[in-house]
Amino acid sequence: MTQFDEYVEMQAIGVEPLDAYLAARHNSLDQVTSIRMLREVYGLSLDDAKKVSFKGDTGVEYNEQEGTLVAEFTKVLDDELGLD
Repeated sequence: MTQFDEYVEMQAIGVEPLDAYLAARHNSLDQVTSIRMLREVYGLSLDDAKKVSFKGDTGVEYNEQEGTLVAEFTKVLDDELGLD
């Protein structure tokens, strides 16, 4: 029996990676361990597992948030540099 047996069973019955990630977090696994579970059980790359983690933790797709973060970061930099 391994730490991720429950999630292997979930994957076997068709549970999506996001739902398995949310279950892992609900079961008190930390973020790093939950990402490791996605990689081991679902075979996701680190980048894909981090995107699932981001969506699970924020409720927002990573790509959707990226543009907003860049705009906010640019505004903060412009404000700091007096370029606004």
